[in-house]
Amino acid sequence: DKEGQQHRQLPPPQSPSPAAEMNGQAQTAAVTPDPSTETDSEPEVREAGAEAAEAPDTQADGEDGQDAPPATRRRQQQPENVVSEVEIPNVGRILVQADNDGYNEEMMLTPAMQGIIMAIAKARQAFDNEGPEAGLIKAFQEEYSRLFELSQEETTAQQDPRLHHALVYFFQNQAPNRVIERTLLNGFTDRNLSFDNRSISIMREARAKLRLIKPEDMDMEEYMQWHDDYSLFRTVFVYLLTGLEQYQHGKVSEALNYLNHAYKDNTMLLRRGEKRGVEQSLIALYRRRCLKEVNDNAATLFRSGEVSGVEEGVIIMNEAVIPCMHLMSRPDMVSQEDLDTMEAIRSHWCSYLEMDLDDTLQLKLGEFLPRVLDCSTERVVLKDPPTVRSKVPHDLCSRLAAIMESITNTSVVSVK
Repeated sequence: DKEGQQHRQLPPPQSPSPAAEMNGQAQTAAVTPDPSTETDSEPEVREAGAEAAEAPDTQADGEDGQDAPPATRRRQQQPENVVSEVEIPNVGRILVQADNDGYNEEMMLTPAMQGIIMAIAKARQAFDNEGPEAGLIKAFQEEYSRLFELSQEETTAQQDPRLHHALVYFFQNQAPNRVIERTLLNGFTDRNLSFDNRSISIMREARAKLRLIKPEDMDMEEYMQWHDDYSLFRTVFVYLLTGLEQYQHGKVSEALNYLNHAYKDNTMLLRRGEKRGVEQSLIALYRRRCLKEVNDNAATLFRSGEVSGVEEGVIIMNEAVIPCMHLMSRPDMVSQEDLDTMEAIRSHWCSYLEMDLDDTLQLKLGEFLPRVLDCSTERVVLKDPPTVRSKVPHDLCSRLAAIMESITNTSVVSVK
């Protein structure tokens, strides 16, 4: 049952195969603290840990601290390493002991890492009384429960819990337990957790347990497929948000391209499950609005009669309007609203056949009008959107809330 799932313990240690152990050791070099800093910094570290343990776990309420100001830190040079005091949203101040490669400050501020740090802070008593393994199990249970509760929260137009962590996405889509457990265990192996003795010990314990998972214990192809799906989900979300932001700023051609890619990739996800992707109607609504505006812009340029304007209008039709119509016309994607929009566009361009156009315009119209009328004769080729970052989505939650509040008619749109 759900309550039992929330308190699932780590799998018992098993003897790793030599290949698995060697591979794990190659991938997980231990992070060793500088002994010269342990004595001096320990009181401050413990104080920071206590502060973190007392901090309210606002992430369980769906708040991810995205809007917090940038981390503030004081660096002091040590003989062989650097100790930084970092303020983590929802956690408090912690001392981060960096090795020669430093630590990834951006990663420390992600919702996922904040949750891990909080879980380790809550496991302090178990760690002090029973050691690293007990500390890891307690921290694992704390974070598992928090993320499961977060997965039960309602998704709204301004808030999607799946953006906070892959496990929220996995819980909502009934991923296998082994996929969920390995993903969470892997979170405790991050080298950025090397900020005090307790975190380092728990990190090492997690790495050791990860190496104990034999190849035959897990279908790694299935594991990677779940993570690929979540990565694609975040990419779809970035496409959607960027498209809406471009639309808000009047850049409808750019917005249409983002929304086309969001719709196409989202369709792939939704074929695997209702909660694998974003609510398709939201993408479709603003894609239609952008398509209408882009087509109107192309028609205005075409009617201008100026050579440069006509050429630009034809380019817009060939690179934006027609590919979008071809994508919309697919039987598994089309809606009645899409059909109505495409019919209006076709009627508009067909009306030019009744006008007295010069030979040049008639020739240009004859080149693209057949493709407007028949969307089944060629393969859809979309322009590649600019590269977007979806690996560390710090600001996706705040961007979603901001854009949905600023664009019109958001009150009638529901994101599920």
